Amino acid sequence: VPNFAITQYGRVNATTFQLSWASAGGVTYRVQRSTDLGNPAGFSDISVDLTGTSFTDTNAPAGAAYYRVIAKP
Repeated sequence: VPNFAITQYGRVNATTFQLSWASAGGVTYRVQRSTDLGNPAGFSDISVDLTGTSFTDTNAPAGAAYYRVIAKP
């Protein structure tokens, strides 16, 4: 899978967080979220397979959250 990068991110309001990323070309993406960066197993899927390059988390936690985007061939 080609490299890609998060291009934009930010909280929209108290319960919404938005992510955008550069295209990795011809792949699908899965967004995961965790509230504990020190626990890699704590990340869980919060999206279905996405073909676009953005995702809006409409149920973002009030405190800190960590996101990762995974490209799948």
